[in-house]
Amino acid sequence: MLDLNKDGMLSEDELFEGLLKRGWEQDELQGLFGRLDVNGDGKISLDEYLDGMATVKKERLLSLPAYKRGLAGLGMYLKSVMDIKLRIWGSGRHETAPMVVIPFTKFQTLHELPRRSDEKKETMYQSFDPKRKVIFISHVWFEPSLVPETAHPDFTDKGQTKGRKGEKLALIKEGVNLLLSDNTANPTGCKAKDVDIWLDFGCIDQDDPTKQAAGVGSLLAYVLQCEWILIPGAGPLLPGELTVDKVPGIDENEEKMYGARGWTRLESMGAFMCSVLRRQHQPPIYNIYRKKGVDGEYVFNKLLYSLDPKHLPSEGKLTKETDRPAIVELTKDLLGYMIKAKSYITKHDGAVRGVAYHPENSKLVASCSADKTIRLINTESGTLKCLTGHRRCVNSVCFSPNGKHVSSTSDDGTVRIWDIETGEVTCTLRGHSGEVLSVAWNRDGSLLASGSSDSTVRLWTPYGQEKGTLRAHSVC
Repeated sequence: MLDLNKDGMLSEDELFEGLLKRGWEQDELQGLFGRLDVNGDGKISLDEYLDGMATVKKERLLSLPAYKRGLAGLGMYLKSVMDIKLRIWGSGRHETAPMVVIPFTKFQTLHELPRRSDEKKETMYQSFDPKRKVIFISHVWFEPSLVPETAHPDFTDKGQTKGRKGEKLALIKEGVNLLLSDNTANPTGCKAKDVDIWLDFGCIDQDDPTKQAAGVGSLLAYVLQCEWILIPGAGPLLPGELTVDKVPGIDENEEKMYGARGWTRLESMGAFMCSVLRRQHQPPIYNIYRKKGVDGEYVFNKLLYSLDPKHLPSEGKLTKETDRPAIVELTKDLLGYMIKAKSYITKHDGAVRGVAYHPENSKLVASCSADKTIRLINTESGTLKCLTGHRRCVNSVCFSPNGKHVSSTSDDGTVRIWDIETGEVTCTLRGHSGEVLSVAWNRDGSLLASGSSDSTVRLWTPYGQEKGTLRAHSVC
């Protein structure tokens, strides 16, 4: 509400104060009041405001870069996004441990990976500048067989070019250069001189426990200010898709994988939230590793990210279990924010074929997709549940009248009935000779009807008994 005095008119102070809170910049407000005050009486009526602002907002939208237009289309601008990010973590934390970065041109001259405490020896860090592009280097432990066992897991003696520290330094330098030279990753052609590096293990004060805790607490807020995330990996991704959870860590034990860690999952999820706000299909997360051997080739990949209930930050591995309550709350915050502020529910890995509301709980939604899954989500709490079992595309979903079950149909020729509490299949209905395209329950939940590309409609009990077949349709 801009009309603070509730007199039906807007003063210049009311207009400016209200728009600044909504993310407008000072220079955007210059001359705006005079433009809206058509009558020149020093006050803006509701009609003047609505008529004038419609044109102003349209002009403003057209003047923004593409991804900012995406934010604006969602009713947000960068300032308001930043405010929300900082509000998630507490406005005081980023002031206690301000983000520091290293210009990439200076980083290229280094012979060892820096720590925050190194700024006492050499001025290499600078304060975060929102006008420059920042690449967030997300830390991952390296597989021991790649380096001497005597090497420290992270930091070694100055000048050492072998071992984990030297290998990671080389990976980061090469990864940034490859990222900037990739037209898809860097469509605007941003140059090395305009880029800063933020190391999640180097730019937080490690020597002061209070500042270290504050730095970790503000981690995600800073991740969301970065243009890209680069993950230097110990070796090739594990078999499967190029996904964040396939990045190897200290060894091939799943518990020590990069993607198994709660904090790194939170970083990736934060980047994903930012991509949702920017209306990007995938977050800008990249991985680089080097093939084994003295002259091993560098391999650079863009990683996919899926908001998978099995890989939420709150379920990740943590060095300190005392961090878990915070991780759980922050996971809920991110899910809730995407849902409430953006009407965003979940993202499948394929085309979404069907959605359905719970008959009694309007906050519970089911969706199904070509990715062979059904997802259940509470739009208030952000709670996710992923139902897997179909072998091919899932075409439709429908809740039972009592709300205890959800049925699904698939190109695998089956209808499945799921218990929404346990996520388990209670019954699989087989009989169609083609893809099953639709399903519906009768009012008392005693029967289901399914439609198929085999030109039939079949009637079933929820316990798997076929009650009849209707064959009046021609071929689909």
